[in-house]
Amino acid sequence: MKEKRQTFIKTDIQRMNISIPKYPTRRKRLFWQFQFIFWFAHILFWIWIDPANLSNLTVFTVNTIQYIAPISLTILFRYFLKKYHIYNLSFISISIIVLVLSLFGGVVWLIEQKILVYLFYGKIIFSEISYSLFQSIWHQSYPFVAWNMIYLGFKFYEESIIQKENKEKALLLAKSSQLEMLKYQLNPHFLFNTLSSLRGLIVSEPLKAKVMVTNISEMLRYSLLEGKDNDVALSREIEIIRLYLDIEKIRFNDNLQVEFDIAPDSEDLIIPIFLIHPLIENAIKHGMQTSTMPLLVSVTTSFHEQVLSIEVKNSGNWIVKGMKSSTENGGIGLQNIQKRLEYTFPGRHSFEVKNENHFVKTIITIDFGK
Repeated sequence: MKEKRQTFIKTDIQRMNISIPKYPTRRKRLFWQFQFIFWFAHILFWIWIDPANLSNLTVFTVNTIQYIAPISLTILFRYFLKKYHIYNLSFISISIIVLVLSLFGGVVWLIEQKILVYLFYGKIIFSEISYSLFQSIWHQSYPFVAWNMIYLGFKFYEESIIQKENKEKALLLAKSSQLEMLKYQLNPHFLFNTLSSLRGLIVSEPLKAKVMVTNISEMLRYSLLEGKDNDVALSREIEIIRLYLDIEKIRFNDNLQVEFDIAPDSEDLIIPIFLIHPLIENAIKHGMQTSTMPLLVSVTTSFHEQVLSIEVKNSGNWIVKGMKSSTENGGIGLQNIQKRLEYTFPGRHSFEVKNENHFVKTIITIDFGK
């Protein structure tokens, strides 16, 4: 059940993780498959409409050897079309180029056929059907028209796929970069608060300062090592919050009381790293200014019908000078929470701040069922 839930709740960033295939290798393989299928089908077609092509070994040999020219020419055509990016030109330009290449191929193929007939039969043999020169050339050119159209059609399709994947990859990188920036905006704010607390203990209470340094080191390791993918299990985030609150309890002693009520079925859910920390920091910062002592800070989570709810509550009042309570006016920490939720869980989250009965509640909800 745990493994199933972890798979189910991967973030949109993880779902968007794209691995671009090695197109040069795949292109070569597909090209030779295309070559074989196209010209083999052409051979079968002429055998079907004229069974005399199998009448004797000489006729069969001539009709087989003659495909050396068209196969070689289409290899050259592929090189030309790729080198000069013909598929990026206008429709009219592509049509003219395809027609010229096909007529050139038809002329070369026709000359090759006449040479082979002369070599095998000692004379030029014309078809029983009387063709003009133009008809003879076109008769040998239309397979090249078909080949070029199929090849360029596939190139158009393949290039559209590549462009789509590159666009998605660029969007992914932009989103990841933005998440990284938001994450590291949080860390300096957190360090400033904890180092300020540490400074006050170094001289007066060195043992407590030592414990605080250990906790700070663990939180830094958490940020650097576990935050590489921008997300962690909720249980690990709560563990680091406990360390942070232990630091603050050393600083404030009995003036700070902490409560946790973490739903067991929510612990394995994946959330962005340092998503909850700004809520805790604000709870202590504003609570110490507005609450009667001791300040009460509680962290509660629940998971019901695939919806995760995270609530951080503190005694006291919400402080926004001259403005109503809102996430838009709560400083860089809360603004970053809103942005990270929008990037990671677009259209399936909510974030609100409530100020009621001398308690401030910040509530995050994430719908993992969508």
